[in-house]
Amino acid sequence: MSDQIIVSLIGLAGTLLLAFVATLNLVTSRQLLIRVSRQLEISENQSEMTLIRNAFVEMSEFLQIFVEKPHLRPYFYDGAAIPTGDSHLDGEVAALAEWILTNFATGISLAVMLPEYPIGALKETIRYHLRNSPAMRTHLEDRYEGFPVTGLTLLRWTYDTKQETIAALERLLGKAESEGREELAARIRMQIQRITAASEETDLLYASAGLANSRAGAIVGST
Repeated sequence: MSDQIIVSLIGLAGTLLLAFVATLNLVTSRQLLIRVSRQLEISENQSEMTLIRNAFVEMSEFLQIFVEKPHLRPYFYDGAAIPTGDSHLDGEVAALAEWILTNFATGISLAVMLPEYPIGALKETIRYHLRNSPAMRTHLEDRYEGFPVTGLTLLRWTYDTKQETIAALERLLGKAESEGREELAARIRMQIQRITAASEETDLLYASAGLANSRAGAIVGST
């Protein structure tokens, strides 16, 4: 066998070896990328689940208060009205109503941002307390401006029908106009139009729209 043929065979073998090494590196790199991608996905899912778990823990903390202060239960479970002139009790109930509503608003916001969030169970809890607590309904309507993203969803879950919700919005609109709060009045007018045109199954879309408006700078606030 001539030297030229031997050199050619060695060159061919080297080329094949380089191609094999390159292919091996490509496969290894691909496997590494897949592994890293899976690890990132697992990490992301774990972060989301941790966020969801923490949110549920926070939203259930108020139950401990009812264990420690059972005299507050009727104002959140039985539709009881606070006796006139009891300023201490009024302050306790108002503070708890604010805390519960803020936690509920946080849960709704998480449900909009995280499709995995189990909003169904939370929805029934929110509906129950809003419908059985005059204090929570009062707090929601008195401080409606403080719930630019979730206010309409909370209000919708307070009532059985869309017409009742629209009537509540019209009351809030009249109050905002009489107080000269034009920014709030404009938001409520937009919400009346939105709920009038929407179907009965779009509760979270109200919060989605509120979140989009907030991110766009049309609404100030985050709950």
